[in-house]
Amino acid sequence: MINNNEVKTKHQKFYDEFSKDEQKVLRDFFRELSLCLNLPESEKNEIIVDYQRAIRYFYQGGNTFPEIMEKIAIDNIGDFYINPAVKWYPLDNAAKVYPLSITKKWMAMFHLRMHLKDEIVPEVLQLALIYTIKRFPYFATTIREGLFWHYLDVDKKRYIIEEVTKTPCNRLDTASTKSQLFHVLYSKNSISVEFFHVLTDGTGGMTFLKTLVAEYLRLLGKNIPFEEQILDINQSSDIAEGANDFLKAEPAKKISGLIEKMALQVDGKRTHNNQHSITYLELDVMMLKNLSQKYQATITTIILAFMFLACKRATSKKKGYFQIQVPVNMRKLYQSKTLRNFSLYCFIKEPANKEFTFEELLIDIKEQIAVKASKDSLNKTMLMSNRLVKISRFFPLVIKTTVAMIVSIVSKNKSMFTTTLSNLGVVNMPEKMDNQIEKMDFTLGPSLASKINCGLITKGPKTVLAITKSIKETTFESCLRELLVKYDVKILKERNE
Repeated sequence: MINNNEVKTKHQKFYDEFSKDEQKVLRDFFRELSLCLNLPESEKNEIIVDYQRAIRYFYQGGNTFPEIMEKIAIDNIGDFYINPAVKWYPLDNAAKVYPLSITKKWMAMFHLRMHLKDEIVPEVLQLALIYTIKRFPYFATTIREGLFWHYLDVDKKRYIIEEVTKTPCNRLDTASTKSQLFHVLYSKNSISVEFFHVLTDGTGGMTFLKTLVAEYLRLLGKNIPFEEQILDINQSSDIAEGANDFLKAEPAKKISGLIEKMALQVDGKRTHNNQHSITYLELDVMMLKNLSQKYQATITTIILAFMFLACKRATSKKKGYFQIQVPVNMRKLYQSKTLRNFSLYCFIKEPANKEFTFEELLIDIKEQIAVKASKDSLNKTMLMSNRLVKISRFFPLVIKTTVAMIVSIVSKNKSMFTTTLSNLGVVNMPEKMDNQIEKMDFTLGPSLASKINCGLITKGPKTVLAITKSIKETTFESCLRELLVKYDVKILKERNE
């Protein structure tokens, strides 16, 4: 129960820190702010306190009062909290499967993190989130059950930052009717965001993180321009950003199946309660580029070859195929602006019993990628996916959930892929922002079936490979280290979580 007298006393102590003229300006500001917050009284007070903490930080940091008032201008919060939450969003076609596949121990998660050169100021980061969330209304949602499908329900509330206390990509609590589907986290020198995949993919998540960090840096006095993936928080959301662009699939005479044969898995027993660990290998990007130029292959192809060799070392079985799942960003292929999910997977496969030289392996992987990651091939896969969604649309959600549960039990020790490699590529940002960021990492959560997942991202001179495991055995990553050293790619640093 809120004690109104205590709240008033705390507010008065805040005002007492300023001159009488400043107090008048602040009282007028908070009166106007209160009118913009159509929220329960407790949440409204918490947001007011968020503003007070940020104002105090700016004031004690030497900002002039006019500078502070410009930073906290009412326009920055907009009308997001004024209007009642009456809108909802249907799930995109890729997202429809994620709520069905949730278990007590697992859900599809990914994590993006920027390591900054200066210490994080939580008071300013919280204000940056309050400003940023209104630009991404499709993220300010919670998951609901409909008769036939889950859907996203807009949830107007105070979205908060949290200090890092756990390994990235732990399961979120979605049981509550107010459960949020992303978390903004901070540590001494990092800002990160982790998403339930039902909201978005790596590209959409990156746009949110870059926009949030850019706004945080602006509040600290850095003049960060708007550009691709750094959105203007005071512009309205473009309807194209929330679109289900899987519907852009082009007609084709044939469609491709989504079913692959079961893949070999690396040896090792799953950890208790599917707990996972993450190893981050920070690699010298110039050495990687030199290697890719030497063999006329992309960095993705090079890492895939290393992963196949590591899988072979980490598996005792000699018959069957290793299959690595590789997400492909579909936005450039279809001129898409969506910030929802719009990636498809292709499967690169190699036999366990065949001996390859490194050069032969690279050639085979390049040939597979050229075919399987082409627009024609992916379009056929997208058509098949869309057809399955259309066929199943009239099955009640309870039946879909039951089928998904049976599939998860059956596939507990079987999977169509051995591991995943998701490469977000090179992250570019304006020079004034780039100078504030030391490095980035991109982490995939543990898989429901396979035991290892890998995320790759490049910022500046560092490429970071994040290896997520739900087994204790270390053969896979040990082999990767050996291969990197053998082919003259320097490991600048190794971190474990």
